[in-house]
Amino acid sequence: MNISWVKWASVVLGCGILYVSAINAYLQDHRLKVAVLDVGEGDALLIETPYKQRIVIDTGPGEASSYDVGAMSLPFNHTVGLLVLSHPDADHIGGAAAMIRSFAVQRIITLGPDSVDAGKSGAWKMLWDTIAAVPQKPALITPMGRITVTLDHTVTLSLRAPALPEAKPTDYNDYSIAALLTYQGRMVLSAGDASNTEESWIADEVGKPVDVLKVSHHGSKYSTANDFLARIAPRVAIISVGRNTFGHPSPLTLARLAAHNIAV
Repeated sequence: MNISWVKWASVVLGCGILYVSAINAYLQDHRLKVAVLDVGEGDALLIETPYKQRIVIDTGPGEASSYDVGAMSLPFNHTVGLLVLSHPDADHIGGAAAMIRSFAVQRIITLGPDSVDAGKSGAWKMLWDTIAAVPQKPALITPMGRITVTLDHTVTLSLRAPALPEAKPTDYNDYSIAALLTYQGRMVLSAGDASNTEESWIADEVGKPVDVLKVSHHGSKYSTANDFLARIAPRVAIISVGRNTFGHPSPLTLARLAAHNIAV
């Protein structure tokens, strides 16, 4: 028998055993995982439930975003159970079309296709053109008020959407869909680019302290007001931000977070 062949076969077998062991360890890891993905000046959250269902909230600014939504899962798992697009700004939905082409997205929660002037938003038009073109179309849910999704019988995602005006707005920040994730008494709140106006309404809806806050609008000075922070009292705040000309995150926002003793 060729000794080199035996050594090579041993290496292949060893790699196979390690791979199977890694899969087994992954499948036995029944923890909730929440990752705020590195997409620069934009938002993208990846949530993996204890039994490996995936939720994505926003997708960053485009196909060139420096993230792989499959990074937290096995290579053969190409399913996204739920995609939530908080509002139509390109830094939140720019990567959605690429995700729908690359993954089996089962459900999408966002504003209805006619809620936005597609002629003024290339990312919005690309999203709906892509949905129309893929053979396996995701189910579309357009929230009005509050809806709740339960996954794995352990994870609850409550979504709250303010009513849109009859005339299509030019700024959708204050029509962002707010998402409250709850698991074993722990809560994570994300609200797109909501400003102080919508955050007051969100605080009324949530009605209790949360553990983690994904700070609205990349730390804009027009979000994350003192009253809002006092009412939801997060222990940790996460700011998703990249190079920008807007001054994000604002020193005023950082000062307010520090004044409330919130770890950033």
